[in-house]
Amino acid sequence: MEKKRTSVFDSFGRWLDQIPSGWNHFLIGGSGYLLGAIAGLLVILFLVWIRLGEFIIKLIPESQGLIRLLAIPLTAGLLLGLGGAALGVVGGWAIDRILGLKRKGWLIFDHAVSFGVAVGFLLLLFLVLLGFVGIYNNFYDNQIEHLGLVFLIFGLIFGLVSGLMLAFLSVRFRYTWRIILASTLGFALGGFIVGVGLKFFNPTAGYSSNPTLAVIMLLLALLGMFFIGGGVMGWNYGHLALRAQKAGEPPESLLPATWQKITTAIIGVLIGTSVLGFLSQFSSFITINPADLPAQLVTHTAGVRFSVSQTLSGIDLSNIDTLNQFNAAAGPENDLHIVWANNQADTGGITYTVCHNGVCEKPVEMAGPQDSSCQVGDNDQVAYPAIAINADGRVMAAWQLNPNTVAYSVWRLGEAPPSAAAGCIPGLKGPLAPGLSITSPAAGQFSLATSTRDGSIFVFQYLSQGWSPSPSFTAQGSQPVIASGSSGGLHIAYCDPSGK
Repeated sequence: MEKKRTSVFDSFGRWLDQIPSGWNHFLIGGSGYLLGAIAGLLVILFLVWIRLGEFIIKLIPESQGLIRLLAIPLTAGLLLGLGGAALGVVGGWAIDRILGLKRKGWLIFDHAVSFGVAVGFLLLLFLVLLGFVGIYNNFYDNQIEHLGLVFLIFGLIFGLVSGLMLAFLSVRFRYTWRIILASTLGFALGGFIVGVGLKFFNPTAGYSSNPTLAVIMLLLALLGMFFIGGGVMGWNYGHLALRAQKAGEPPESLLPATWQKITTAIIGVLIGTSVLGFLSQFSSFITINPADLPAQLVTHTAGVRFSVSQTLSGIDLSNIDTLNQFNAAAGPENDLHIVWANNQADTGGITYTVCHNGVCEKPVEMAGPQDSSCQVGDNDQVAYPAIAINADGRVMAAWQLNPNTVAYSVWRLGEAPPSAAAGCIPGLKGPLAPGLSITSPAAGQFSLATSTRDGSIFVFQYLSQGWSPSPSFTAQGSQPVIASGSSGGLHIAYCDPSGK
């Protein structure tokens, strides 16, 4: 008669059947979770070996340094989650064996999801625990006996998080508290027992030159925690199965109802969507967008709103050789305040007048080349005047005294301008290019823009106490024109070095 061949697993199963049901379920659950932890560790090591995390990080452009920094913990969480899913598959298979369900695979799926999410989202906890490991054991002093608290905290939080998910996915609502309690206390108990064992039994003592042994012992301790936690879970599921059997109900009666599955799925989707939405907004916030600022504003003609041209009478501008030797500003009563440079040998200087409805007052000579308190040479020649009026009723005129100096005068509306310049603007570094531009951004203030022949633009601010010693704005370009907005801001237009 041919003898029936048996495998090691069949022999192990018959041995378990001889053990009382409570311990039988404990050993099945503990063995399943222990093998699952080993499988999860092997999956993580395999994913690291094939450099999956490195491949994911390299999908992000090198210019997005902050996004890559965010992707590092997320990728690590993904790898840990896949390892946790492997743990759940093997552990779920063990629990399925305890319950004896006809529909195979439901509990395996529940365990894979629960432990995958729990392990993946507990990455922050892992980092904190690694910090404790670094504090209590640098792998050279071999003080792993002090890590009992670390394993206790890890087991407590891991059991609570995984138990919450597993309870609502694997059993009916009235049994959920049993799964949550068993998972939390089971893994916490496992962590406590392992920690106490490390405290009183440290096989790594005397091996300070071989830190690998300490790492191996910590991994074995972690596996021991999963064995004890899984054993408690197996005992609890087995107890529920025995209760259903005594009540004459099939083990499928322990599974969650349809409404519970739908509700749990909806809550899971909402939480997942919220997390993904937060990550999307945060990643958008830290994304480095390359600058795309054109050198010029693209404008379009909107129409013509100018009034009919007027002929000014009472002034003679025949001595002006170029247009930038003439400048005007509108006063509060639509008066036109005009300054120009008259460079005749005898009467050369800055001339000022006010025009009302096209009729101009008698021009007044403001300042000549030798009238400035900041004169620097005998060959100074005034040029390129500019004028502006502020809200306080003050008028400012400025002009180039020579290629390195800008002189200015300030007076009140209705008064005659001074016959000599008040001073010169400090901080200028010439030689200056032709042209000045003045505006008044606020009461008591003036702003002046000028440029140098080597292509540098400067904007200086004038307050009641005088000019600022250094420019408030600098740029590379030429021919600046400055204007003030209704809110007091300054608008500067200029040609960039390419001529745009």
